[in-house]
Amino acid sequence: MKRHRLASGILGIVGAFVLLVACTLIAKSRTVPVEPVGPANLEIRKNVVITSNDGLKLETSVLRWQAAEKRLWSDAPVRLSRDGATAEGTALDVRTADGALTLTGRVRTTFSGGGQ
Repeated sequence: MKRHRLASGILGIVGAFVLLVACTLIAKSRTVPVEPVGPANLEIRKNVVITSNDGLKLETSVLRWQAAEKRLWSDAPVRLSRDGATAEGTALDVRTADGALTLTGRVRTTFSGGGQ
């Protein structure tokens, strides 16, 4: 008789576990996916041209912005130009919080007599 009770108890525990797992899976499959609330990573592609209010022109094919880090970057070739000066590199990283700009890769800089 004790064996029968033990087997029934184990069967009951296993059945409850299976029921709990099934209910959890059903509940998860019916919930609506939620968009993240925080600031998303922004990406602009194809012929990106940005001109700042002081005349600095940035040209690239991919530009990304992450608001949380206050970071603007591109891993595609970049061209910066203003007043006859041009700088070209293979990647760009700008940290606006501390004002740091890094142009990496094989950097080429050209100055023409157009500036003041």
